[in-house]
Amino acid sequence: MRTTELMQRVKARRAIAEGRHDEAAAAAEKAVQLAAAVGGRETRQRTNFYPTPPELAAELAAELKARVRMDGPLLLLEPSAGNGNLVRALHEAFLPREYFLTAIEPEHGLAEHIGKHYRHEVRTITFEEYGPDVYDPAPEDAELKFDGILMNPPFSVPGNRTIWIDHVRKAWDMLAYRGTLMAIVPKGYTYREDRKHREIRALIEEHGDHYELPADAFATSGTATSTVVIWATKP
Repeated sequence: MRTTELMQRVKARRAIAEGRHDEAAAAAEKAVQLAAAVGGRETRQRTNFYPTPPELAAELAAELKARVRMDGPLLLLEPSAGNGNLVRALHEAFLPREYFLTAIEPEHGLAEHIGKHYRHEVRTITFEEYGPDVYDPAPEDAELKFDGILMNPPFSVPGNRTIWIDHVRKAWDMLAYRGTLMAIVPKGYTYREDRKHREIRALIEEHGDHYELPADAFATSGTATSTVVIWATKP
């Protein structure tokens, strides 16, 4: 059987769990090379990219760490990684825990800022495209389930003014049992009354909660958009 990217990822995760970090680094690097050979697609240009400020990213990563289960190796996901601020914050928060992180960023120019790390992979595709079929071979159970997901999704794109809801919904579906999702979303989450907003509020209120961020939370990123943090844990 030929060596595949997924096999190298599995090898890296096992090596991390067993404390063989040199082997983990080598396997992760091989996986990066295999992924680069396949390449990615830039199917959507992000027109409203506002990175999570590093201080806020650190606070949210620490909060996610406090909410996720504490037993066994963890699989983490950042499905709209941008320039990598949340990715770096997750590494800072979770080391030296046993974990592996998948970061998704469709724009190569932004993905390059994330850098390489033996505990993460970077997929240059959209979150909409991400699923078991991006791996060769696909996982045996044809599922990707994560213990922790931290995200600052795009709030809107041309043709979809509530794409953030679609991203949160998909992220929820990708949570493992007892997995926790945290996301930065528009303040409209708290009061808009269309069906999509009512349904996402009902989901979060049943399994978690929300809190408002300060009005200037994203001032250093060039926007005064009002935002809230939502979180929920999969039963």
